[in-house]
Amino acid sequence: MRTFNRSLALCLLALLAVACAAQEQQSSPAQLENRVRDQIPEIPNLSVFDNLTFQLYGHTVVLAGQVTNPALKADAERTIREINGVTGVTNHIDVLPTSPSDDHIRQAVLGLMESDYLLAPFVKGTDPLVHIIVRNGTVNLMGRVDMEVERTSAYSWAKSVPGVESVTNQIQVVPQK
Repeated sequence: MRTFNRSLALCLLALLAVACAAQEQQSSPAQLENRVRDQIPEIPNLSVFDNLTFQLYGHTVVLAGQVTNPALKADAERTIREINGVTGVTNHIDVLPTSPSDDHIRQAVLGLMESDYLLAPFVKGTDPLVHIIVRNGTVNLMGRVDMEVERTSAYSWAKSVPGVESVTNQIQVVPQK
């Protein structure tokens, strides 16, 4: 009788595990999207010089963007793969080439934006709203700000840094509610 009870208990645990797994798989796309969006800022060593984006295809997450640290590409994939409901991750994150010149540009642009009282809140902290991506002297500004004057100011500061070849301003103006 003890063996039967033990077997029955094991079967019930197995059924419970299958039911929990099925429930995780039944997460709505919106719930899964929110979990992924909430987890991205938690990726270790993510900075204002990195930009991560994602697309959701069912329960598969496709990661994209640019990072300065090669380890960050693997960390991002591992972090997203561990989210309940994610069944697969495709990693298209681009690791930016190492360049002292680009590093100088990054730091100069960031310094100018941090000195601007309008822009400073958007580039500081663990989850900055504006990202500064630099490759071969080309600056790409991404993210969001509250007003057009902030967007224009970010572009002007980046354009003023010596060594900058061009600036693409993809910052979106999204007023706070």
